[in-house]
Amino acid sequence: MANAMKGDVGAVIAGQQFVLRMDMNAMCELEAELGEPAAGVLGRMAAPQAFMRDIRAILWASLRRHHSGVTIEGAGDLLHEDGAGARAAILSALSASAPPSGDDAEKKATAATARP
Repeated sequence: MANAMKGDVGAVIAGQQFVLRMDMNAMCELEAELGEPAAGVLGRMAAPQAFMRDIRAILWASLRRHHSGVTIEGAGDLLHEDGAGARAAILSALSASAPPSGDDAEKKATAATARP
């Protein structure tokens, strides 16, 4: 089950239900798989020249938390079967993993330290 507070995103890809999370562990998996910093890989994701290997690795890394049995080849198969659904799921997971913006972050910090 997707836990939005932890950055989980539920998605249907190729007719199957998945939960994606792009957290620190997923970033490390991504770096280990591609041998380069996650920031560079994720930066290319928005560009028209995004490599298919990057997209496949991002999908695979974001699936690992809840679907550890999915292989890198399995992620490629999902992309082949439903590229648009997989890409939408990746973008949702990346968006959910982004830290809150200024006002939101300040409100959360204030709420966390407020005393009743």
